[in-house]
Amino acid sequence: MKGKNPNSGEKELYRFIHQYNQKHGYTPSYQEMVDHTSSKTKSHIAHQLKNLEQAGWIEKTPNLPRAIRLNRSESSQHSQGLIPLLGVIQAGAPIPLPNSDFAMFLPEDGVDVGSMIPVQKRRKDLFALRVLGDSMVDSNVQDGDLVVMEKAVEANNGEMVAAWMIDDSETTLKHFYREKNQIRLQPANPQYKPIYCQPNEVQIQGRVVMVIRTC
Repeated sequence: MKGKNPNSGEKELYRFIHQYNQKHGYTPSYQEMVDHTSSKTKSHIAHQLKNLEQAGWIEKTPNLPRAIRLNRSESSQHSQGLIPLLGVIQAGAPIPLPNSDFAMFLPEDGVDVGSMIPVQKRRKDLFALRVLGDSMVDSNVQDGDLVVMEKAVEANNGEMVAAWMIDDSETTLKHFYREKNQIRLQPANPQYKPIYCQPNEVQIQGRVVMVIRTC
């Protein structure tokens, strides 16, 4: 009988174990789990692992701390059309984008794009963000919509991007334009003014490939 769904700390631990295993070929020690997650003690780690096992997310071999099998595979989630929902992005004034990697996500943290994106285009560098604000309404992006993004560090003029404002550690959803010695981040709502910055002050994090209307 499976236990309750893992909490956020247990999900964090699961992600770390997955990433470590992908890199090293074996699972981390309890001390490494303590050092790289928000868990403060080995006993807390043991408790979290027990909950993950009861929920059916992992399998452990008794008396072998590193013998942990992960029962949720990233590849199977992608094959079913799931992409990670990483948080929110402001379509207005910039706000911080949560720090997330694209290596591992859990089904309840994802968006099922199903047949909306062909199988051959469901790459591992796709992710979704929920839009807050109305600065992109003239580009058919409403407050509360989901934008499916392709991870990218460059963009062509006119593309809608997630732009990281380096000095402010904030991100925003805007149209990207490179103009001589500056970058213009253009809203799609006349009530908002464009944002001008130097090339070394902004970093592209992704390009919008699809908008999912939520209402």
